[in-house]
Amino acid sequence: SIENRPLMDAIAASSITKISARGDSGRVMDLLSLVHAFASALVLEDEFLQVVAASLQERAAAQDKDELVVPESQSVEYAAFSDESSEPRIVCDHPEVRAIWKPPGWVVAVRSDETGVRDTDDPEEARGPQLQQWLKEKYGDCAIAADGAAANGFLHRLDRDTSGIILCAKSYRGYYDGLLQFARGTVSKDYVCLCLGTLPPEVRLIDKPLR
Repeated sequence: SIENRPLMDAIAASSITKISARGDSGRVMDLLSLVHAFASALVLEDEFLQVVAASLQERAAAQDKDELVVPESQSVEYAAFSDESSEPRIVCDHPEVRAIWKPPGWVVAVRSDETGVRDTDDPEEARGPQLQQWLKEKYGDCAIAADGAAANGFLHRLDRDTSGIILCAKSYRGYYDGLLQFARGTVSKDYVCLCLGTLPPEVRLIDKPLR
């Protein structure tokens, strides 16, 4: 809120000083939490964002240094996405990030203290083929795909029985950049729910758990 703006500005100024003096990004989650808090309060300033982005990219450069090349993007036929399949597949491939189709039943069972990506604590929800294992078998030559501390590159998760697109970084540079975009709130996700039967056309609020 506006009344808390001086406090938020003071926190941002102190953080900029600490990040710049430390010369590294510290805990990634701490920085992303600050970005998320400032963005949610509509007080995220360019100066603070640039300092955080530069710090994260410095960290990424150190982790990517052992990679000889960033895997190149590959052309993907849309038809491969539109047909029915029980196997994951790449639907869009960019130099830094892959978009993976996750079929229902597959689990994104990753856990990292450094990111907002979490697996479920429900043992029932955790049962099923694991997407990160599929990723390691397909793209094990990509360092981040085998790095559980970096959530194997996954930028978010989907519930086991939910099918859809999940983003996965191919490099640490893409990983930190993707997490920063999520923290800023610049990523939007659309969900489609298929219902059996008809509903009245008026707008209504359904406040019930999904299971």
